[in-house]
Amino acid sequence: MATIQVPADQSTIQAAINAASSGDIINIAAGTYQEELDDSVGNITLQGATGNPEDVIIISSGSATTAHTIDIGADSTIKNLTVYYSGSASSSNVNNAPLAVKGRGGYVKFHMDNCRVLTLKGGIGYVAQGSTINRVWFESMYKSSSRTSNKTWAMYPMASRGGSDPGVIVTSCASI
Repeated sequence: MATIQVPADQSTIQAAINAASSGDIINIAAGTYQEELDDSVGNITLQGATGNPEDVIIISSGSATTAHTIDIGADSTIKNLTVYYSGSASSSNVNNAPLAVKGRGGYVKFHMDNCRVLTLKGGIGYVAQGSTINRVWFESMYKSSSRTSNKTWAMYPMASRGGSDPGVIVTSCASI
């Protein structure tokens, strides 16, 4: 298990992910990073170096091929970060859902702790059984006519395959 420092060891978070192996920790220095991240490794930890999620911000508006900020791999962990998806793409396709954080390629188990999720459309989604979402602050600036409030949209569709998943543990979270 290695610790990769961004930007000291790798200049971007994606470069650090590309250099990582399963079990590695990617320690991200304070700052704002405009990146779309694809965790093809899995079982890595992306963490803000200061422990304060307001100090490390990852922002993306999406692109032609992706409509999310972090495509997280199986068994990976995101902690001490603000993840902001500023795009407005809309898609019913799991691989292009407009989300700040989503499971890579569909439903995967991953973990989030001490994070902020800011979004214009969807918060986190395609979360598989066994995932943990702890101390996450959701803020959505989008209101859908089919949803009763921003709060419900910020966490939609944080469930697996068409319904609530009792195997996803959500604790000490809030949304505005």
